[in-house]
Amino acid sequence: MEKPKPIEIDPKLEPLYKSLIELDIKYYLCSIKFLSFCKKAGYESSWQIYMNDVENFYNIPVSTRLEKTEYAFRLLLDGLFRLHDRHNFINLLGNLIRDFRGNLESERELSEVKKSILDLGYNEDEIAWIFGN
Repeated sequence: MEKPKPIEIDPKLEPLYKSLIELDIKYYLCSIKFLSFCKKAGYESSWQIYMNDVENFYNIPVSTRLEKTEYAFRLLLDGLFRLHDRHNFINLLGNLIRDFRGNLESERELSEVKKSILDLGYNEDEIAWIFGN
């Protein structure tokens, strides 16, 4: 069966999305740790809506929770980008990355994520807190 066309997001976000997916963020997104992050950030109900929208609104048949999570993450990332000013977007995204990066073996793995954020128009000073200790 052919994989459904991805849910469209702002094209500027595609490199960021792809770099996070390549790091297997989907496993983090299925974790209790991520649900706790959502609750602290006030995004618990939004995440559930995005998860439900994948099948109900976008009519995308998914075979696994991991696959559904990848699609929902597209919606979350796009929603954060569209609904928040640049300061709030980077604050929420940065906190998510900091929470997720504990799952990585090496900080070097985040180099493409960092490049993608810089390509969104942020400068090194604005994002240093995300990638520093």
